[in-house]
Amino acid sequence: MAQVTRDRLRAYSEEIARAVEEAAFELGPEMLELVALFRAASDEEERAVWRSALAEAYWAAVANGQEACCALADELWRETALAEGIERKAPAVHKVMGRDEAMARIRSVMACLFERGWDDAKVLRSLQATLRASVEAAPNTAMAESIARAAAAQGSLRYARVPADAEACGFCFMISSLGFAYEAKGKGPDHPNHPNCRCRVVPGFEGKTEVEGFDFAAMRGRWEQCEATLALPPDVNGKERDRLIQAECETRDPDWLWFGRVPEITFESDDLKDEIGRERPHELVTAERLRKHGIRCDFVDDSAGLADFASGSEIKTLDGAASRNTIESHLKSASKKRNARVVYFDNSGNGAMGDAELERYLAESRRFRRGSVYAIGHGGTLRKIR
Repeated sequence: MAQVTRDRLRAYSEEIARAVEEAAFELGPEMLELVALFRAASDEEERAVWRSALAEAYWAAVANGQEACCALADELWRETALAEGIERKAPAVHKVMGRDEAMARIRSVMACLFERGWDDAKVLRSLQATLRASVEAAPNTAMAESIARAAAAQGSLRYARVPADAEACGFCFMISSLGFAYEAKGKGPDHPNHPNCRCRVVPGFEGKTEVEGFDFAAMRGRWEQCEATLALPPDVNGKERDRLIQAECETRDPDWLWFGRVPEITFESDDLKDEIGRERPHELVTAERLRKHGIRCDFVDDSAGLADFASGSEIKTLDGAASRNTIESHLKSASKKRNARVVYFDNSGNGAMGDAELERYLAESRRFRRGSVYAIGHGGTLRKIR
């Protein structure tokens, strides 16, 4: 049985979101009034008074929001520690924003009043944006502090980064797919949140702790499947390699990427479904191959110069194609589809051309330069050519 359920994780994330918005709302009315007074000040001495008042108001709103989120993290920590048999120490006193940090932020933003001509509303939006980021990061930092303190006695204690939903980006998928592989070092998670990130730090033990709905080993397998699609050379490594694989992950259906659910083939209308089944059954065969790689295959009427799929993907099923000219002709026709952004060539059933030959033709072609080109090989493998 999973120790951390999807419902609990979702509720936790929603509580954090409410705390973030309450802190931003708290900042609003008072901040607008103080910004107006700062703007109207007659000299630097008077501005210093209102700048200090702004810093106090900003500091209070951020600190209140951070403390509320840290309390939520402590509650989840207690629940998880009890379920996992983690030896808990007394709750840590979590660090929240200090006054000096608040003043530095206020000085930076208020300078924009005069240097960049910002109006009061834009100043408020900027302050609320940084407030949200600071408050949203607090629960992960608090959880990491608690994990680090407990790990002193239980060295195998780790954490996972788990999203509250499947709309997370390729970066979040990368770090989530490793499961409980991360050590907390007391200063916060190894991977900080990006703006609007909804991934949460969850404590546990590698190979033991389960999070409902997330099969980390299978997720890593799908990460590696996306990596294999790119066939990157060994000298592409580190952050650049991760960045490219993350981008490839984001081309796949989120439900497939996160949970392994193969997307269904859909049709814009029943008439279109009947037409394709009757006149272009080979396109259905190609779609079946693509969906196994997590590619959404939502057929639309392409008679008005559109690509085959709603996503802007065009498919070319090769049957007996043996020449470079044929490939060039397919790429030329794809270029005429006004919304086409991706072309998938299916060579898996073509006995007239080898995969290496097709990939060479596609790589060397100068047609269809506005998007990506992929090929399905005879073994069903998917490769990004360019």
